[in-house]
Amino acid sequence: MSSVHTERRQIKLPGDRSILNITPMIREIVTRSGIKEGQVIIQTMHTTAALGMQEYEEGLQGDILKALDRLAPGHENYDHYDVEEGRENAQAHIKALFLNPSLLLIIQGGQVVLGPYQSIFFFDFDPEGRPFRTLIIQVCGEK
Repeated sequence: MSSVHTERRQIKLPGDRSILNITPMIREIVTRSGIKEGQVIIQTMHTTAALGMQEYEEGLQGDILKALDRLAPGHENYDHYDVEEGRENAQAHIKALFLNPSLLLIIQGGQVVLGPYQSIFFFDFDPEGRPFRTLIIQVCGEK
């Protein structure tokens, strides 16, 4: 019989970091769900945040951020102005477009299937003044 387990998680990046490894959190949610065979869907609820899978290595994380900064520099003359927040954050929206708002991963034997160097990352390109960001994680499949 199919089962669905959904959780909403509020997360905050430590300090001024833009990337957080959420692999342990996703593994824990999958384990708690009891799903043995199925999928897990992870979705950010924000247009200035994104998800991705990549190797967990500090130098590579820095390289990813540098590449995204070249695509959407922080101090350009953008037209978008966030009236509600009172600041320019167009570069955050643009950077998020190059990544994914959601990820779909396979579950086998009660475990998220990842390659030997793959980790799941949350990218926050506009953390200033935000107490947290929200993720929805849904685990679907057979127990």
